[in-house]
Amino acid sequence: MANTETNHDMEQSILKVAEELFLDKGFNRTSTTEIARVVGCNQTLIHYYFRTKENLFNRIFEKKLEQIIPQLFELSQQKVSFLERIRQVIEIHFSILQQNPKLPRMILNELGTDPKRTEWLRSLLLEKAKPYYMQFEEERKQAIQNGEIRPIEPITLLLDILSMNVFIFLVYPSFCNITGIELGDFEKVTETRKKEVITLITNGLRP
Repeated sequence: MANTETNHDMEQSILKVAEELFLDKGFNRTSTTEIARVVGCNQTLIHYYFRTKENLFNRIFEKKLEQIIPQLFELSQQKVSFLERIRQVIEIHFSILQQNPKLPRMILNELGTDPKRTEWLRSLLLEKAKPYYMQFEEERKQAIQNGEIRPIEPITLLLDILSMNVFIFLVYPSFCNITGIELGDFEKVTETRKKEVITLITNGLRP
Protein backbone atom coordinates (compact mmCIF):
# COMPACT_ATOMS: atom_id res chain seq x y z
CA MET A 1 0.00 0.00 0.00
CA ALA A 2 2.77 2.43 0.94
CA ASN A 3 4.54 1.73 -2.34
CA THR A 4 1.34 2.43 -4.29
CA GLU A 5 0.87 5.74 -2.47
CA THR A 6 4.51 6.66 -3.12
CA ASN A 7 4.10 5.92 -6.83
CA HIS A 8 0.98 8.07 -6.97
CA ASP A 9 2.70 10.95 -5.16
CA MET A 10 5.66 10.81 -7.54
CA GLU A 11 3.41 10.74 -10.60
CA GLN A 12 1.47 13.76 -9.29
CA SER A 13 4.71 15.62 -8.53
CA ILE A 14 5.92 15.06 -12.07
CA LEU A 15 2.61 16.28 -13.50
CA LYS A 16 2.64 19.39 -11.31
CA VAL A 17 6.21 20.39 -12.19
CA ALA A 18 5.78 19.58 -15.87
CA GLU A 19 2.64 21.70 -16.05
CA GLU A 20 4.41 24.69 -14.49
CA LEU A 21 7.35 24.37 -16.88
CA PHE A 22 5.19 23.84 -19.96
CA LEU A 23 3.13 26.90 -19.05
CA ASP A 24 6.22 29.05 -18.53
CA LYS A 25 8.46 27.79 -21.34
CA GLY A 26 6.32 25.82 -23.79
CA PHE A 27 6.66 22.24 -24.94
CA ASN A 28 9.80 22.53 -27.08
CA ARG A 29 11.85 24.49 -24.54
CA THR A 30 11.01 22.14 -21.67
CA SER A 31 13.04 18.95 -21.37
CA THR A 32 12.40 15.84 -19.34
CA THR A 33 15.87 16.39 -17.88
CA GLU A 34 14.76 19.74 -16.45
CA ILE A 35 11.48 18.28 -15.20
CA ALA A 36 13.37 15.51 -13.39
CA ARG A 37 15.81 18.02 -11.88
CA VAL A 38 13.01 20.22 -10.48
CA VAL A 39 11.06 17.24 -9.19
CA GLY A 40 14.23 15.80 -7.66
CA CYS A 41 13.95 12.40 -9.30
CA ASN A 42 15.77 10.34 -11.89
CA GLN A 43 14.85 11.08 -15.51
CA THR A 44 14.17 7.37 -15.94
CA LEU A 45 11.17 7.71 -13.62
CA ILE A 46 9.53 10.19 -15.99
CA HIS A 47 9.88 7.71 -18.83
CA TYR A 48 8.59 4.96 -16.55
CA TYR A 49 5.38 6.83 -15.75
CA PHE A 50 4.75 8.59 -19.08
CA ARG A 51 7.15 7.03 -21.64
CA THR A 52 7.49 10.27 -23.68
CA LYS A 53 7.35 14.01 -23.14
CA GLU A 54 4.44 14.10 -25.60
CA ASN A 55 2.43 11.69 -23.43
CA LEU A 56 3.19 13.81 -20.37
CA PHE A 57 2.03 16.97 -22.14
CA ASN A 58 -1.15 15.25 -23.34
CA ARG A 59 -1.89 13.93 -19.84
CA ILE A 60 -1.84 17.50 -18.52
CA PHE A 61 -4.45 18.53 -21.09
CA GLU A 62 -6.57 15.53 -20.16
CA LYS A 63 -6.27 16.48 -16.50
CA LYS A 64 -7.63 19.96 -17.28
CA LEU A 65 -10.61 18.47 -19.08
CA GLU A 66 -11.21 16.13 -16.15
CA GLN A 67 -11.63 19.24 -13.99
CA ILE A 68 -14.30 20.63 -16.31
CA ILE A 69 -16.32 17.54 -17.28
CA PRO A 70 -17.88 16.87 -13.82
CA GLN A 71 -19.00 20.50 -13.68
CA LEU A 72 -20.54 20.21 -17.14
CA PHE A 73 -22.33 17.05 -16.06
CA GLU A 74 -23.71 18.78 -12.97
CA LEU A 75 -24.93 21.68 -15.14
CA SER A 76 -26.61 19.31 -17.58
CA GLN A 77 -28.74 17.87 -14.76
CA GLN A 78 -30.16 21.24 -13.75
CA LYS A 79 -33.42 22.54 -15.19
CA VAL A 80 -32.76 26.23 -15.73
CA SER A 81 -33.48 28.88 -18.35
CA PHE A 82 -31.09 29.13 -21.29
CA LEU A 83 -29.77 32.51 -20.17
CA GLU A 84 -29.03 31.03 -16.75
CA ARG A 85 -27.26 28.13 -18.48
CA ILE A 86 -25.13 30.64 -20.38
CA ARG A 87 -24.25 32.43 -17.15
CA GLN A 88 -23.19 29.12 -15.60
CA VAL A 89 -21.09 28.14 -18.63
CA ILE A 90 -19.29 31.48 -18.62
CA GLU A 91 -18.60 31.23 -14.89
CA ILE A 92 -17.22 27.69 -15.11
CA HIS A 93 -14.99 28.48 -18.08
CA PHE A 94 -13.79 31.74 -16.56
CA SER A 95 -13.09 30.12 -13.19
CA ILE A 96 -10.93 27.47 -14.89
CA LEU A 97 -8.98 30.27 -16.57
CA GLN A 98 -8.58 32.10 -13.25
CA GLN A 99 -7.06 28.95 -11.79
CA ASN A 100 -4.85 28.52 -14.89
CA PRO A 101 -4.15 32.05 -16.17
CA LYS A 102 -1.20 30.99 -18.36
CA LEU A 103 -3.14 28.20 -20.07
CA PRO A 104 -4.69 30.22 -22.98
CA ARG A 105 -1.32 31.55 -24.14
CA MET A 106 0.25 28.09 -23.96
CA ILE A 107 -2.62 26.53 -25.93
CA LEU A 108 -2.38 29.16 -28.67
CA ASN A 109 1.40 28.80 -28.89
CA GLU A 110 1.42 25.01 -28.95
CA LEU A 111 -1.54 24.43 -31.26
CA GLY A 112 -0.18 26.96 -33.71
CA THR A 113 3.10 25.08 -34.07
CA ASP A 114 2.05 21.43 -34.03
CA PRO A 115 -0.76 20.23 -36.34
CA LYS A 116 -0.65 16.74 -34.81
CA ARG A 117 -1.30 18.14 -31.35
CA THR A 118 -4.14 20.23 -32.74
CA GLU A 119 -5.78 17.12 -34.20
CA TRP A 120 -5.26 15.21 -30.94
CA LEU A 121 -6.90 17.98 -28.91
CA ARG A 122 -9.80 18.21 -31.36
CA SER A 123 -10.42 14.46 -31.05
CA LEU A 124 -10.20 14.65 -27.26
CA LEU A 125 -12.71 17.50 -27.10
CA LEU A 126 -15.10 15.65 -29.39
CA GLU A 127 -14.88 12.55 -27.22
CA LYS A 128 -15.30 14.27 -23.86
CA ALA A 129 -17.50 17.27 -24.56
CA LYS A 130 -19.77 16.20 -27.44
CA PRO A 131 -22.69 14.98 -25.23
CA TYR A 132 -22.80 18.33 -23.42
CA TYR A 133 -22.54 20.27 -26.68
CA MET A 134 -25.46 18.33 -28.15
CA GLN A 135 -27.62 19.14 -25.12
CA PHE A 136 -26.50 22.78 -25.28
CA GLU A 137 -27.52 22.91 -28.94
CA GLU A 138 -30.98 21.52 -28.21
CA GLU A 139 -31.47 24.07 -25.44
CA ARG A 140 -30.33 26.87 -27.76
CA LYS A 141 -32.85 25.89 -30.43
CA GLN A 142 -35.65 25.65 -27.86
CA ALA A 143 -34.75 29.04 -26.36
CA ILE A 144 -34.93 30.66 -29.82
CA GLN A 145 -38.27 28.96 -30.53
CA ASN A 146 -39.65 30.17 -27.18
CA GLY A 147 -38.51 33.72 -27.84
CA GLU A 148 -36.13 33.65 -24.87
CA ILE A 149 -33.11 34.62 -26.99
CA ARG A 150 -32.54 36.06 -30.46
CA PRO A 151 -31.53 33.73 -33.31
CA ILE A 152 -27.80 33.02 -33.14
CA GLU A 153 -25.62 30.26 -34.56
CA PRO A 154 -24.05 27.96 -31.94
CA ILE A 155 -20.49 28.49 -33.16
CA THR A 156 -20.99 32.27 -32.99
CA LEU A 157 -22.25 32.06 -29.42
CA LEU A 158 -19.44 29.76 -28.30
CA LEU A 159 -16.80 31.93 -29.99
CA ASP A 160 -18.27 35.02 -28.29
CA ILE A 161 -17.95 33.32 -24.88
CA LEU A 162 -14.50 31.90 -25.58
CA SER A 163 -12.99 35.10 -26.97
CA MET A 164 -14.42 37.39 -24.30
CA ASN A 165 -13.35 35.09 -21.47
CA VAL A 166 -9.86 34.44 -22.77
CA PHE A 167 -8.98 37.98 -23.84
CA ILE A 168 -8.04 39.39 -20.42
CA PHE A 169 -5.66 36.47 -19.75
CA LEU A 170 -3.89 36.98 -23.08
CA VAL A 171 -3.49 40.77 -23.01
CA TYR A 172 -3.24 41.73 -19.34
CA PRO A 173 0.56 41.28 -18.90
CA SER A 174 1.35 42.96 -22.24
CA PHE A 175 -1.10 45.79 -21.57
CA CYS A 176 0.54 46.61 -18.24
CA ASN A 177 4.07 46.39 -19.71
CA ILE A 178 3.34 48.56 -22.74
CA THR A 179 1.19 51.24 -21.14
CA GLY A 180 2.75 51.27 -17.70
CA ILE A 181 -0.81 51.26 -16.33
CA GLU A 182 -1.37 48.90 -13.43
CA LEU A 183 -5.01 47.87 -13.38
CA GLY A 184 -4.73 46.60 -9.83
CA ASP A 185 -4.87 43.19 -8.26
CA PHE A 186 -5.25 40.64 -11.06
CA GLU A 187 -7.75 38.55 -9.13
CA LYS A 188 -10.01 41.58 -8.65
CA VAL A 189 -9.58 42.59 -12.29
CA THR A 190 -10.61 39.14 -13.52
CA GLU A 191 -13.60 38.99 -11.17
CA THR A 192 -14.80 42.32 -12.55
CA ARG A 193 -14.19 41.10 -16.08
CA LYS A 194 -16.15 37.87 -15.46
CA LYS A 195 -19.22 39.84 -14.34
CA GLU A 196 -18.89 42.13 -17.35
CA VAL A 197 -18.70 39.20 -19.79
CA ILE A 198 -21.82 37.65 -18.27
CA THR A 199 -23.69 40.96 -18.60
CA LEU A 200 -22.54 41.58 -22.18
CA ILE A 201 -23.29 38.06 -23.42
CA THR A 202 -26.67 37.60 -21.72
CA ASN A 203 -27.91 41.10 -22.59
CA GLY A 204 -26.76 40.59 -26.18
CA LEU A 205 -28.76 37.38 -26.46
CA ARG A 206 -32.08 38.90 -25.49
CA PRO A 207 -34.52 39.48 -28.38
